[in-house]
Amino acid sequence: EFMVNRIINNLSKKGAIVIHEDVHASGHACREELKTMHSLVKAKNFIPVHGEYRHLLRHSELAKSLGMRDENVMMVENGAQISLRNGQITRLEDVKAGEVLIDGFGIGDATSVVLRDRAQLAEDGILIATVAISKSTNEVLGSPVILTRGLVYQDEAEKLNAEIQRILVDALKNIKEMPKFDIDEAKMILRRPIRNFFVKKIGRSPVVLPVFHLI
Repeated sequence: EFMVNRIINNLSKKGAIVIHEDVHASGHACREELKTMHSLVKAKNFIPVHGEYRHLLRHSELAKSLGMRDENVMMVENGAQISLRNGQITRLEDVKAGEVLIDGFGIGDATSVVLRDRAQLAEDGILIATVAISKSTNEVLGSPVILTRGLVYQDEAEKLNAEIQRILVDALKNIKEMPKFDIDEAKMILRRPIRNFFVKKIGRSPVVLPVFHLI
C-alpha cells in the first residue's frame, strides 16, 4: 500500500491524472464466483486454502450451504497434514511449519534471545565498561574505560562519561568488599546502577557490557 501510494504521488507531481478510486479489486473471488466454481467442479471433499482464517471459515460455510457434508469439509492451517484415501479425507498429526530465519550462513538457528539483543542494540545502543581488578585485593587499578555506541551524540558523550565514571566508582566499592571475586556478581553490581541512570537520564535502557581484567 505504501509503495502504491508513493507511485501515485510521484505521478501526480509530474502532472499525471491518476484514476485509482473504485477500480481496485482484491484479487479474491466473489461469493457468486465461488458458487459457480463449486457447481462446476462438484468436488466430494473441500479444504479452503487461501486467505485469512475468517475467510477460510466463510468459504467452508459456503460449501456446506451448497450441500457438501460436514465430514467432507476440513479447516486447516499451516503445518496440518491431511490424508486423502479412497475418497475420504482424514486429519493426521501436525508438523512444524512457518517462517524460517536465514541469518548469514545459519538457517533457523537464531534464538529469540539473539534477536531480542539485536533489537535492544538497535533501539538503545551499547555501553562497554572495562575495569582492571587486582586478583589479590579486589582493588580497582586505574580509572574504568568507557566506550559507547549508538547511545548519545558525540558532543554529549564527554559529559555523560564523567557521570558514568562517578557511578562506576561508587559501584566498584561494593566489588572491593567481596570476600572472593565473582565475575557474574561483579557484572551485576556494575550493570544495575548504569541502566537505572540511563532510564532516568534519557529514558532508554542500553546493553551494558562490563569487562574485567584480573591482574
